[in-house]
Amino acid sequence: MKRLAILFVTLLLIQLHSYGQSSRLPLSTSYWKSQSFLKEFNGSYRINANIEPILSTPERGLLVEMQDLMAKGQRDQAITKLKASSSLKNSAAIQFNLANVLSEVGKLEDAITYYQRASTTLPAFRRAHQNIAFAYYRNDQIDKANEHLLEAVRLGANNGSVHGLLGYCFIQKGNYEPALRSFREALITQPTEKDWKIGIAQALENLNRTPEALTLYQQLHKNHPEDNGITLQLALIHNELDQVKQATTLLELLRRRNALDEAYQLLLGTLLIGDRNTRVGAETLRTVLKNESFKTPDLALQSIQYCFSEGFTDLALELHSLIKVQNLSKTGLTTHTRLKAQIILSETPNAPEAISLLEKLIAENPLDSHSLTLLAKQRVLSDRKHEALLLFDQAIHADGSHSPAAQLEKAQTLVQLQRYKDAATTLKSYLETQPEDSQVIEYLAQLEKLVAARHTTRTQRK
Repeated sequence: MKRLAILFVTLLLIQLHSYGQSSRLPLSTSYWKSQSFLKEFNGSYRINANIEPILSTPERGLLVEMQDLMAKGQRDQAITKLKASSSLKNSAAIQFNLANVLSEVGKLEDAITYYQRASTTLPAFRRAHQNIAFAYYRNDQIDKANEHLLEAVRLGANNGSVHGLLGYCFIQKGNYEPALRSFREALITQPTEKDWKIGIAQALENLNRTPEALTLYQQLHKNHPEDNGITLQLALIHNELDQVKQATTLLELLRRRNALDEAYQLLLGTLLIGDRNTRVGAETLRTVLKNESFKTPDLALQSIQYCFSEGFTDLALELHSLIKVQNLSKTGLTTHTRLKAQIILSETPNAPEAISLLEKLIAENPLDSHSLTLLAKQRVLSDRKHEALLLFDQAIHADGSHSPAAQLEKAQTLVQLQRYKDAATTLKSYLETQPEDSQVIEYLAQLEKLVAARHTTRTQRK
């Protein structure tokens, strides 16, 4: 796949992330029902006399009654009995077990309240910290879960659930090295748990150990071919490695399963066009844009821009017309307007409609370096080079993403005006921010020779 295609796909992925289309795989909801978790959670009903208070006879009797009710599936009755106990106010064990039952029936807020009481009553209550962390995590309170998971580890917790969830907390915070260690610790006691293997793969990828992550994702995909999340991750990592055919094959598989979000269908269409499978790629993009349920057209603009940059002007114009303008953000509306001007100008330089669109954008935002550069280039084409230089300077000082491009265009215009010394000065300024541009370095060297030769000639004439 060509370098330009990779650039546009990268920008599209950045946009996907900014619109909440994160490729990161969260902990699966099925983990909370897995045998691995349930075994460790259910074991927490027992009291460990080595690190927890010895139960009084009434407390022990109450917990036996509770366990009988639980065995019969009578959890509501168990909750009622525990709440009615006179020991509830001061017994960390009763508070903890009530929290466990509440957690089991999905009353996480209530469970958290009683776990908090248990850990306050007995600050070193390891399993209270462990289980409140589980409840916080399930309640999407990741920071609080992280705090109690760390405390559980400090108090000696060493099971797969604690280390695995801690790994996902580290992933959320961008701490990938400790995440990797936590997931590997989790696999010691839960060696077959898919979520921890996925966590390792994500940590490896974020540590730029992409080949290792790819190998792990491939193994996960082989063992769990039905898991759409893993399939998407494998597709994205193939794309990252510029293995476009493998990426498109997997994305197409997800689309046929009706398991590919429209945002990633845009990615699929863009990749297909970049791989010169234009017909299928174009139809993929059309399908997304024609869908009434597609409400984030900003995401499509990068794909349309790519089609235009690759010379598919008619397709770009068609797709541009399908954009639901009313759903665009303010930034998206600017990009949409500018893109229309670009498409028109590619067919008809200095077309009045396009010039009007660019002038309107600049009037709204005098620091729009992209629109300034585009308008300046049109001024050059109409032989209004001095006016173009003013626009290029405005674009350069706007410090936008197109400022370097404006510097190059300004230098080229100065050469056309035979202002070689000024052109060389402009290129030197460009290289201060783009020091590795070898073509410009070589061109500048030739230009400086020309400036020196002209100076020598003038000196000799004098």
